[in-house]
Amino acid sequence: MHHFTNEEVESIQILANQVAFSVQQARLFQSAQKEHKAIQATQDVTRLIGTVDNPRPMWEAILAGARAVTGANRGRIFVLGCNAAPLYARSVHQF
Repeated sequence: MHHFTNEEVESIQILANQVAFSVQQARLFQSAQKEHKAIQATQDVTRLIGTVDNPRPMWEAILAGARAVTGANRGRIFVLGCNAAPLYARSVHQF
């Protein structure tokens, strides 16, 4: 049976620490990318809201942003309205 020397143990520990650091950095990078996508989607929608005569591009931007942030394949927006009595929902746009 092989007994590790102090130098071998120290080298393995250094390597393990470097791997753990790299994994943590990758997780932080993924989190930052996701946050960036959410911010970008919010900015895109905000920019459209103030300039939209036709709301369709706004709905498309909202759905595209939501899909990018969540990783969803499809999405749908419903607009709730009230014509006198009960609330109703109609689909505005879907991917």
